[in-house]
Amino acid sequence: MIPGSWTLGRLKRELREKLERWRVADLERRARLLSSRPRDGTRLIAFPAAGVGSLGDEAMLMASGQVMRRRGLERLTILSYGQGEPWPAVGEFDDVVSLGNRYSQDFWSTCEDLLELCASATHLLIQGADVMDGYYSPNECVRRTTYARIAAAAGLDTTIGGFSFNDRPHPRSVRSLAAVPETARLIARDPVSWRRLTNRLTRKIHAGADMAFLLEPPAEHPLLSQLDPWLRDQRAAGRTLLGVNANYLVAAGHREADVGTQLVRAYIEGLAPLVLGAERVSLVLVPHDYRQMAGRWDDTCLLREIANGLPPEAAPHVRLIDERPDAAVVKALVGRLEMIVSGRMHLAIAALDQGVPAAGVTYQGKFEGLYEHFGISGLCLDPDALTAGKLTSFLREFLPRREELRDAVKRQLPRVRDLAHLNFANLDPHV
Repeated sequence: MIPGSWTLGRLKRELREKLERWRVADLERRARLLSSRPRDGTRLIAFPAAGVGSLGDEAMLMASGQVMRRRGLERLTILSYGQGEPWPAVGEFDDVVSLGNRYSQDFWSTCEDLLELCASATHLLIQGADVMDGYYSPNECVRRTTYARIAAAAGLDTTIGGFSFNDRPHPRSVRSLAAVPETARLIARDPVSWRRLTNRLTRKIHAGADMAFLLEPPAEHPLLSQLDPWLRDQRAAGRTLLGVNANYLVAAGHREADVGTQLVRAYIEGLAPLVLGAERVSLVLVPHDYRQMAGRWDDTCLLREIANGLPPEAAPHVRLIDERPDAAVVKALVGRLEMIVSGRMHLAIAALDQGVPAAGVTYQGKFEGLYEHFGISGLCLDPDALTAGKLTSFLREFLPRREELRDAVKRQLPRVRDLAHLNFANLDPHV
C-alpha cells in the first residue's frame, strides 16, 4: 500500500508541476506581446519579501524606494499581498497595488494583475530575502520566479534581489531558480549564499549584499528624543549599552504552538548576571517583527516578558521599546548603542551599518554569510546553546571585543554598501 501511495503521490506532483510549466510558458508568451509596447515614463514595481509587520522586510523596501528615487525613477509602486494588506505608503513609494489574499489562495489570477502592470512598468524588483530556498515553503520561490519570468518576457528590467540560500534548499526552489532567464538578475546577499547558489545552478549569480544596508536613518524622531536622556545617564554611570532582540524562530519546536516560555527564561537567566554584575550592562530591548502568528509570541511579547521577569533591582537599567517605530527609526536607535545581540538578522544589519557590533542567535544559516562580509567570526550563537549559563558566557566573551569589532566593521562598510548597490545595478533608467 505504501509504495503504491508513494507512486501515486509522485505522479500527482509531476502532473502539477507540468501544468505549472505550461501555465508559465503561456504567461511568458502573452508577456512578450507587451515587450515592444511604448511606456510613458519609468515605473518600478517592488514586490516585498513578506507582509506588514516585519521591520527587516520593511527596511529592504524603504531602502529600495530611497535608492530608486535618487536614481530618477518617476513612479514607485508596491505590489502588496497577504492577510491584513495592503501596505501603507512606505517612504518614497507613490502607491500600492493590493493582491490581497489571492496571492496564496488563487495565485494564477494574480499573474493577470502583473501582466496588466507590465504594460506600464519598466522595472521589477522582487525582494528575495529568506524565502527563495524553500525553507518556509517552496511555493514562495516558485511564485516569485514566475513573476520574474513574466516581467522579463515583457521587457522589464528584472531583479530578484538580496536573498540568502541555505545548505538544504528544496528541489522545487532550485528548479524554479534555474528556469529564470539570464536577462533577469539573481543577487545573493552574502558570500555563503552565493557559493551555495553557484554550486547548484549553471546560470550567473551576482554576489551582492542586503539592500537594507542602504536604508538611511532619520536624524531626529520623538522616540529618539525620549530615549536619549536615559542613554546618556546610563553611559555617565559607566554602563555598557547592549541592545537585545528575541525571536521565536530560534526556539526548538518553533513551528509548534507557544514555545515562548522556555525562550524567555533563557534570556532572563542569561542577562541578569550581566546587568547586576561587574559588567554593568544596561539593556535596550528592541523588537523587530510585530507580526501576530497564531499560537506564537511576537518579538514585543517575548521582550516584555523578559523585561518583567528580570530582578526588580535591574529595572532602572532596562528599557523596552514598546512603541512601533518604523525600520529607519530602529536603525537610528541601534546606532546609539554599543553592542547588539539579535535573533533577527536585519536588526543586526541595522546595527552593523551604524558601526555597532552585532552578535546573532542563528537560524536558517543566514548570519554566517553576513559576518563573512566583514571578515569577523565568533558572533554566532547556536540556538541549542541558548541556555542561561551559555548565553552569559557568550556575552562575557563578546563584550570586551566591542572596540576591535567596531573597527573591523567600519573598515568593511564602504565595500559592503557598494555590494548592496548591486541589487539596483540594472534598475537604472539612465542605463
